[in-house]
Amino acid sequence: MKKFMLYIIILSLVFSADIVYAVPSSGITINLPSRTLEYNKGSVHKEYPVAIGKSLSSTPDGSYRVRAKVKNPTWHPPGGGKPVLPGKNNPLGRRWINFYPTYGIHGNNKPKSIGTMASLGCVRMYNSDVNELFDMVSVGTPVNITYQTASKIYDDDRVTLKLYPDVYGRGVNSQAKVRAKLSRMGISIGEEKFKHIFTNNKKTTCFYTDGWILTKGDKYLSADLVRENNVMYISSNSVKKVFGIDYKTDMQTGKMSVNGHALGCMEQNGRTYIDLNRLLDLFHVVYKTDTSAKRVDITSNMIFANGKLIGKTDYADYDKRDIKLPLKEMGEQMGFKVVWNPSSKELSINNKYVPVLIINGSSYMDIEKLSHIIKFNYKIDSLYDIIQIKR
Repeated sequence: MKKFMLYIIILSLVFSADIVYAVPSSGITINLPSRTLEYNKGSVHKEYPVAIGKSLSSTPDGSYRVRAKVKNPTWHPPGGGKPVLPGKNNPLGRRWINFYPTYGIHGNNKPKSIGTMASLGCVRMYNSDVNELFDMVSVGTPVNITYQTASKIYDDDRVTLKLYPDVYGRGVNSQAKVRAKLSRMGISIGEEKFKHIFTNNKKTTCFYTDGWILTKGDKYLSADLVRENNVMYISSNSVKKVFGIDYKTDMQTGKMSVNGHALGCMEQNGRTYIDLNRLLDLFHVVYKTDTSAKRVDITSNMIFANGKLIGKTDYADYDKRDIKLPLKEMGEQMGFKVVWNPSSKELSINNKYVPVLIINGSSYMDIEKLSHIIKFNYKIDSLYDIIQIKR
């Protein structure tokens, strides 16, 4: 319930400096500065990363409706030229959702462009994502394209300003306007930190808060962090809330452990904090620390099982939804038996030999195949690079 209420608070406080958008409760909402697409209908809520128009061919904001849906479309280059038939070289991919005479939501033939400003005005998606969206929408579905750069995030007693880049240079993120927002929100940061974040905000999403913050790309995770003697700590409450990780406390020594591994900890203002660097390293999660912005940002994907962080994978293709899981790490965290037979060069899962991929000396299996063997459901979040397993 807390997470649901926090989500409602965040959505209700999203604002733009100059424009207020009336976004309906159902349909498609595309926010240009965040380069994201949301779809809502009843209990269904989906979020996807998208590519939008370049500066000189910007995607138009406004209210529209789905006009037509086409499978395996043919691309007709603007200004003429030879049409591109359906296939791997077609920039529209395999789905076209038209919302304006010459604009639409479609797939791609350049997956690395997703999340950037790359199109001639249309909205590109990963092919697997647009296939899913295509099946959910119908002709007449509302399509609202907004230009909202800022949102307030309230998390317990901490407040954070999240600011997307002003991608089309409309002046909504001017230094004066950002300072005014921070003042109204009661956020006080040093001048050096402000200038560093403000400069980076011209290209990337930034977070303004009083102290340190933990993020996953554009996703806020926690601002309940402290740094002591060059060690980053996160509150024990956030460890449970953000990562779903259970930890144990030795009442005699006062030390904490996760999966049998000891973690440094400290007390401050009546709260217990755990060594964040050591915690992320245990699960092989990759991160970077920006001391000037006071931000720790997780840069690798994360795999959760029943809401608990269990690791990451180095092989994730979101365009094709081709996810390969490291079997040794998954077995240790999820409790299934993985055994390698060096003589026959075969691997067994729960005493059953199965075909696997050997990559750089480690065994991997496609998530779909493993789900049938171990019996689990899964969801792939291409926007935030998170894989959720439910068993």
